[in-house]
Amino acid sequence: MDEYLKTTLPQFDWEKPRLSFGQRINLLRWEVLVCEQKYDPIPAIKHMNTLRNKISHRLEMKLDMEALLPLADYMQKLSCPRPYEVPAQPKELLETFVGTCCATFASHLSFQHR
Repeated sequence: MDEYLKTTLPQFDWEKPRLSFGQRINLLRWEVLVCEQKYDPIPAIKHMNTLRNKISHRLEMKLDMEALLPLADYMQKLSCPRPYEVPAQPKELLETFVGTCCATFASHLSFQHR
């Protein structure tokens, strides 16, 4: 995400500011990242950041599939025409979601450097 932001917003001096993850998320724009709003990962990324913040304050907290519902919903929007089968384990869903987001950012960067 950092490399994506540096490429998309080159007018900023990225060496000086120490932006939080939430602040960096707020700089993302779906219309630059993906072709249709239904593919927008930003709300799910924001939700994941909220969960990360909760976990950092309560280490005993365990994630269940209900807590990850926005991530599953996002993955289901991507899976056309075949429906996405939501994994039974939260770890599997998190891995798939993070991998998909990384691929989205990498794809955009690759396109920018053509």
